[in-house]
Amino acid sequence: MTVFNDAACGITLPRQILARQILTHLGDSRSRRTFLDYLTWRVSGEESYLLDIYRHCMNVEDLMSKVQHSGRQHYLWGVTATSVAHLNTLWPGCWRGVFDNDPRSWNTGGVTQIPFLPPPTHPEALAELYRRGEQILVCSASSAGAIMAQIKSLGFAQEVAINVSELIGAQYFGLPELYHDQNELFVDAGAYDGSTTQEFFKWAGKSAAQAWCFEADPQNCRRCAAQLALPLSQGRVRLCNTGLWSRPGRLRLANSGLSTGYLTDTAGAAAGVSAQTADAGDIEVEVATLDEMLGERRVTFIKMDIEGAELQALQGAATLIRRNKPKLAICVYHRPEDILTIPAYILSLNPDYTLYLRHHTFEATETVLYAL
Repeated sequence: MTVFNDAACGITLPRQILARQILTHLGDSRSRRTFLDYLTWRVSGEESYLLDIYRHCMNVEDLMSKVQHSGRQHYLWGVTATSVAHLNTLWPGCWRGVFDNDPRSWNTGGVTQIPFLPPPTHPEALAELYRRGEQILVCSASSAGAIMAQIKSLGFAQEVAINVSELIGAQYFGLPELYHDQNELFVDAGAYDGSTTQEFFKWAGKSAAQAWCFEADPQNCRRCAAQLALPLSQGRVRLCNTGLWSRPGRLRLANSGLSTGYLTDTAGAAAGVSAQTADAGDIEVEVATLDEMLGERRVTFIKMDIEGAELQALQGAATLIRRNKPKLAICVYHRPEDILTIPAYILSLNPDYTLYLRHHTFEATETVLYAL
C-alpha cells in the first residue's frame, strides 16, 4: 500500500484545509465517513480504516449481521483472494467457500484457507444449498448481473443468491441522487470492453442520445467495437482509439491488452503508479483532450476509470466542465493523493457541485467520486 506526502504529490494547501473544503461539499453522511476513513487509510497505511469502510459505509451491515447470526456458513462469488481475506477478518467463520468461473483458481485458498470452487452447474446443487440454509453472496462490482443470470439459468425456483452489489449501489449508475438530463451525451473514458456504455444505455433509457467511448489500448478498443457493434452502426456510439490527457500528443501505454493499462510520459513516469515502479510502456498511443474532442457539444455525463490519468484528463476537460456542469463519476483510487486532488480540482472548476463518495468492492479498488 502506498501512502503519500503532500510535497511529492504537488499539494500546496495544507492537507487539513483541502479536506475541510471537500467535506463541506459532500452530500451525505455516508460520503463523509467514507472520505475520512479513506483519507486516513491513505495517509497512515493502517488497514483498519479501509475495513471500517466495508463495515460501516457500504450498506451491508444488516445483511452481514444476519449472515453472522444464521448459524450457517455461506458462499461468496465474484471476489478475489484479497476480498475474501478482508471479509473473513470482519465476519470470521461465515464462509464455506468461494465460487469462481476461472478453473485456475479452483482448490486454492490463500491465507484464509477458504477454498475457491467450481460454480454449481445443475439445480440439484442449489437445492442442496437451500436445504442446508446456506446462501450465495454475489459481491462483484462489475459482473454481478452476469453471475446472477448464470445462477438463474440453472432453473432452481427458490432464492439462494443475494446480489450484494445492489445493496452497495451499482457502480457509476446506482447513486439514488443521480438524475437524467434530456438528450444524455455520455463520455466513457476508459471504455475497456464497452460494458459500462451498455449500462449507460440501460440506465438512461429514452434520455440517451449518444455515448463517446475513449480507449487508448488498441486491443481493448477492438473488444469495445465488437461489444458495441449495433449502437456503433446506429450512430449512437462514437469509439475513439485515443487516451485522454491534459494536452494532445503521444504517450507510452504499459500493460497493453489488460484492463489495467496505464499511460506513462516519455521519461517513463506513470500516471497510475509511482515512477519507481513504472516502465517505459509497451506501445505508443495518441492522447487528446475532451475539450478538443467534444468541442461545443453539450456533454451531460462523464465517467473516468483510466488507471491514474483522471486528474490530467479532467484538466483537459476544464472548459467543458465549466460550461456544461456535467454529472461526473470519477475513480479516485489509482493514486494515493487522488482522494484530495481530484475533488479539489473539480470544485475549483465549479464550486456548485455536490459530491458523493462510494466504495464498491471489498478491497482497495473501485472508489468513485460522484459530482452532481
